[in-house]
Amino acid sequence: MRDIFALETSLSGPHYQRVIWFKLQQPGDNGFYRAVSSLNAFFHARRLSRNVTTARQFTRHDERERQLYQHTTLPDHRVADIWEFYQHIGFDYKAIRYSTGERIRRFDGTRYI
Repeated sequence: MRDIFALETSLSGPHYQRVIWFKLQQPGDNGFYRAVSSLNAFFHARRLSRNVTTARQFTRHDERERQLYQHTTLPDHRVADIWEFYQHIGFDYKAIRYSTGERIRRFDGTRYI
């Protein structure tokens, strides 16, 4: 398993809010395909990008990119895997919506609406 972190960015107030670390399964591990498919759908969906809402945005980074954010004083949160990450941010991956009531923004090819 390798470490991945998601950087939460507020779209209304101070830019960076927190860093959430989780482990990503390696090929051959049980549940690898399901976890990677869900992760890619969350961060890289073409029209309905689940990582951008009306209030915040999540960006995915590898552990090697942590040095780029060393100057920030963000609180670090550690969760076990992608499923616990969804629970931590309040995302229901089965219904594809946030439990907080935030609206997922659609991408029309040039901008988020």
